[in-house]
Amino acid sequence: MPGDSLRVSPFGGCRNDESLAGIGVWLIGNERPHGSGCKLSTRKDAKAKKRPKYNLGTRLRSALRDVWRRSPAPQALLKEKRVAPNTWLCSACGGRFNRKEIRIDHIEPVVAVTGFVDWNTYVERMFCGTGGLQLMCLRCHDVKCVDERRARKEAANKES
Repeated sequence: MPGDSLRVSPFGGCRNDESLAGIGVWLIGNERPHGSGCKLSTRKDAKAKKRPKYNLGTRLRSALRDVWRRSPAPQALLKEKRVAPNTWLCSACGGRFNRKEIRIDHIEPVVAVTGFVDWNTYVERMFCGTGGLQLMCLRCHDVKCVDERRARKEAANKES
């Protein structure tokens, strides 16, 4: 109000506030530290930062993979197929590789060639025993994954 003396807050304010000329303080009664001249103030005309959509399916798949990695079947397969300390055989090419160069692969894909069916089927296929898993080197695993994706894409194109 006119005639009232301005009181300055002792705990500093926005350094971006041009109305206070960078003195690092803001007026008491102002609930936010960013004044009207501040570039960081929240005004209606300011563009809101867009957040990515929350994808429940992606979160569920990620959580299931984390649980699967720690389940007994992959660990038993690694133990069973080791030929020497830190050495495993690729089931496709027969080469010897260290742990960083191999992947545990499902013989039958978790997501069928026809596409995603439902979560129960997904979980059943993911948590198969050691008989449904194989060890593959990175190169062989990449080739198999590309073939599976191509088959899924062709099946989707035939349906449409």
